[in-house]
Amino acid sequence: MNTSFVNNIARILKSRITRNVIFWLFTLWVVLNSNNQKDFAPIYFLFLSITTSLMLALTYINNLLIVPKLLQKRKYIIYTGAFLLHVSLISLSYVLVLKWGLNYIPVEHIQDVSFISGNISDKWTFDVIISEMSTYFFGFIMWLVIFTMAWYTRDYENKEKEIEIVKQKQTELELNFLKSQLNPHFLFNTLNNLYALALKQSEHTPESILKLSSLLRYLLYDTKTAYNDFEKEKELMLAYIDLELLRIEDPSDLHFNIETDKPCSIPPLLWLPVIENAFKYGTRYIADRYFISFEFTISQNILTIISKNKYNPTTAVSSENVSGGIGLMNLQKRLTLLFLEKHVVKINNEAEFFTIDIKIQLN
Repeated sequence: MNTSFVNNIARILKSRITRNVIFWLFTLWVVLNSNNQKDFAPIYFLFLSITTSLMLALTYINNLLIVPKLLQKRKYIIYTGAFLLHVSLISLSYVLVLKWGLNYIPVEHIQDVSFISGNISDKWTFDVIISEMSTYFFGFIMWLVIFTMAWYTRDYENKEKEIEIVKQKQTELELNFLKSQLNPHFLFNTLNNLYALALKQSEHTPESILKLSSLLRYLLYDTKTAYNDFEKEKELMLAYIDLELLRIEDPSDLHFNIETDKPCSIPPLLWLPVIENAFKYGTRYIADRYFISFEFTISQNILTIISKNKYNPTTAVSSENVSGGIGLMNLQKRLTLLFLEKHVVKINNEAEFFTIDIKIQLN
């Protein structure tokens, strides 16, 4: 069976209109199966249709007009008057319809065409009509109290859904904003590297520009989705590492480990601020020997990012050097939006090493 057809049917069955139709059909079924009249004459169904219409008017004028227009807006005095007038008019109409029905239906069966039963006589005096109205009046008030509570419950659920949608859209906007900050930041640092290679007239400059082109292509077209395939991210990581290694003469103490225990998808570019920070500070301030250890692994649905690099405490005195700069701050904001309390970020700068340890519980 067509999946879209099944989804459409499921959506229709869950709709508010469908639930209301099912409720009234079930109520009618109860009335029909609880009455004592065996011979269902056409006149019986006529009066049952009229009393049902009155119940529908009682319910939906209250829930669609009086409650949202008056009660919800805290117009309590006007609401009370409108509510009592509405119930009185329906009660009067109900009694008059049932009295009229006595011309066609015996008094012992008149309750069979009514949702709410009460004493009905064939007398049309004012006192008798008011007395008979009171039974239906208080019964209808109890009926509307239940439906008003149902209306408020539904209204609360709708507002909660609206708030959730707004929060989701806000989160998406914030994530897109952080990613838009990340890409120029990455481009700025990479262009600085290319500039350094060009000054040295390095033979690796053309290759670096080609790698940068592939990276930018990925950033433009493959980071708009919420999740990307791990292998794509790994390919980009390796390309970025190769780009950085082109300017380093001795990469023997630069170690990288990128692996997963199963195929999976991850948010794009979570690794970039970490490895960018490691190259930025781990290869700038050390005069004798560079050192970087970078791990990006997924095991048992836990993503681990660990980066350790040497840095010079005497030159890393600014808050940017201690915290890792704009890239890492953006990453922490992004992790908070994406994973809430399902992640831990630890940043240490002890002795001559700067360490970042991130663990994320993937969904």
